[in-house]
Amino acid sequence: MTGRYRKQIENIGTLDLRILGTAYTKLTYVNAGSPLNGKCQNGTVTQQAYPSMSCYQINTRATFTSGPLTLGMQSRYISKGKFGTTYVGPQDDGHSPTLPNSINDNRVKAVTYVDVNASYRIIDNGRRMVEVFGAIKNAFNTNLPVAPANNIGTNANLYDVLGRTFRVGVVRVPMVMYEPGTVPAGVVNSGRIRNLDYAPTFLDLAWVEKPAQFEGVSAWPLITGKVADKDWKAPDFTCEYYWGWAYPMTPGTFAIQRDNLKYIQYYGIYDTDELYDLARDPDEMHNLIDDPAYLQAKVDLRKALYQQLANRDGRHAIPYGERNAIGSVRRNRAGTGAAPFPDSWLVEPNRVDRKDNVLPDSVAKQRAHDEGKAFVRFPVLGSPEANENAGIKD
Repeated sequence: MTGRYRKQIENIGTLDLRILGTAYTKLTYVNAGSPLNGKCQNGTVTQQAYPSMSCYQINTRATFTSGPLTLGMQSRYISKGKFGTTYVGPQDDGHSPTLPNSINDNRVKAVTYVDVNASYRIIDNGRRMVEVFGAIKNAFNTNLPVAPANNIGTNANLYDVLGRTFRVGVVRVPMVMYEPGTVPAGVVNSGRIRNLDYAPTFLDLAWVEKPAQFEGVSAWPLITGKVADKDWKAPDFTCEYYWGWAYPMTPGTFAIQRDNLKYIQYYGIYDTDELYDLARDPDEMHNLIDDPAYLQAKVDLRKALYQQLANRDGRHAIPYGERNAIGSVRRNRAGTGAAPFPDSWLVEPNRVDRKDNVLPDSVAKQRAHDEGKAFVRFPVLGSPEANENAGIKD
């Protein structure tokens, strides 16, 4: 279900309201021939590392725009449900403490998250010069709903495990050029360039060859109109931030943006990487890293990021500074504590697919997982399957 309402408020601005409702009629997984029901299950499908889903979810978004100012608020409602559809709780028929599938509570409450964001375009002589933005995810720091018997306390596929988070930034800094007879007058060019491209551009303008060690490219063909902005292949934007003693809560962070896709990975921390489609999700609220539709983009951006962060000799080095203090390590004693691992990381030991997460991502590996199979089987040493593969007879 979708809906939209848009109203122009005279002399003030524009209000845009949107709603998206999703109800799951059926969600079934197959594990070794046994179907598993994931619908209305807010806990986890423990037999496989697949996400379960609530009965329904409702997303609403309100955006107000007035000149250079944009304000937004989004709510995400996740309905209540069961911890597990294969379990029986006191609320269900047939509950008995003597049954192996009976648990003391088989209900997970509903939860609503609220996100807010704002951006402002700074105007200079009637042209947009700088846009600053900020976003707060889970603005009210809503507590995690408890998923009983789950050893991480909640379903990380459905719920926010980080608590309130902030994002701020400065984007879209136009480059203004004036060159009568060469640079087209009165034209707004949407092609994007990086700081790295300034020096090669100016050298090109001066008819000076670019030094071999320069990473940037000349944007002079774009600026002069020889290459249309729609045909301009904007170079990748890369970012590297290295962990430091003073602020140990911020890990080494590497990122790359190609067109509207932004990929982020972290160094020195046990965490997932991130992938966002900025055209659809400018506030980076929906991580697409495990979305099969973006598998090839993820593989390509990982490779490109690694290559582009290498030095001129093709090597990678992680720098670190001198430690001269304990650093900013204090935390709120009554705070929410460390975030749990994603639910899909928590599995039973000695699985035959235990090496799959080390092997490079590929379409073939994704297809095997979609079919509930291991991409490459690694039976436990000494097991009947391992002995048979090794030609050892019992």
